[in-house]
Amino acid sequence: MHSSIVNYGEILGDWTGPSKIRKLMNNLGKDNNYFVEKMYESSALYYAGQGYTAMQRLKKSNRPTNYT
Repeated sequence: MHSSIVNYGEILGDWTGPSKIRKLMNNLGKDNNYFVEKMYESSALYYAGQGYTAMQRLKKSNRPTNYT
């Protein structure tokens, strides 16, 4: 793994939490490129997406995974 590369995971998939934000942005006339740029630029959006995913897993009784 290269030290300059960070994997934020799949954010465009319809099965992900951030897809709801993407769909909202698409409805407001923004394309997927805009969405991806904003997700990667904003640590707040990134952590909000991670938190949402963790909460969904907890609701389904799945422990969130810790990728370190």
